[in-house]
Amino acid sequence: MSAATVQEAVLFALRTDARVKAIFGDPARLVDDESEAPAYPFARLESHSVRDVSASQVASHEHVLTFNVFLRSGGFQAADAAMRVLRNAAETASPQPLGETIILMQTIQCEILRERPAGAFRGTLRVRIVSEETGS
Repeated sequence: MSAATVQEAVLFALRTDARVKAIFGDPARLVDDESEAPAYPFARLESHSVRDVSASQVASHEHVLTFNVFLRSGGFQAADAAMRVLRNAAETASPQPLGETIILMQTIQCEILRERPAGAFRGTLRVRIVSEETGS
């Protein structure tokens, strides 16, 4: 099992989604590292945790990816729209990581918070993924 393989497949699926590109630009500003002067809005992968949930003879893993979305304009409606797009893209994505099969991909948390400076918003999206090793 490679957490990096699952993570890369999910990021690729989200970055290539037309709805995500419409909100976050093309190429989509969905990053997994720090940027000194990011263009807004953007989404950043903040964490990726993995735990073994194997049953019987199948090696299975639960991944939880946490994304933060940052906006500086448009108010709550823009933040809500961005979060809805990212959430819907995550829930309908079909990532295909090498050596893994995605069994389940679901949102487990979605929230929007007002930030400083005034007019800025941060959204948090947590996505749960259950994968099985395919042996490839």
